[in-house]
Amino acid sequence: MEQRIRERFSDTILQEAMARYGIANNQISLLDGFESFIIVA
Repeated sequence: MEQRIRERFSDTILQEAMARYGIANNQISLLDGFESFIIVA
């Protein structure tokens, strides 16, 4: 994945989305794709 894309979608953004949608840490996992991040909740 391009570095600029990786930097844009940081852990801070993930944590904010989890808080907004009520997703706990144990309910989410990162599937590292070739060109994108895929989050499974």
